Amino acid sequence: MRKHKETGARRHDRIDFLKPAFLIMEPNGPWFECWVVDISDGGVCIEVGALPVPKIFVLALAPGGKVRRACLIAWRQGELLGARFMKAGDIRKHAVQAQFVEAPRPAV
Repeated sequence: MRKHKETGARRHDRIDFLKPAFLIMEPNGPWFECWVVDISDGGVCIEVGALPVPKIFVLALAPGGKVRRACLIAWRQGELLGARFMKAGDIRKHAVQAQFVEAPRPAV
């Protein structure tokens, strides 16, 4: 585990993880392999190579996708990407803003 002075003012301690995971960028879309570099209660750092990644995505952390977390990109530096884990309210707010969900239709 990294010490506080190495993580700056982060709220959660990060744990070096170095395990494979999968990015799921759209419902029923393909899964793309990536590497989790480190992880915390609040987010994750993953190595994605040159893969373009949408602002909101799902990260499958366990084989077969049993453990999944919705993520929001916080930063990207080259092949590394930092993302926050999202809560249900965050997902709804950002998905509507990004137009990833259909807007309600007016009553007729």
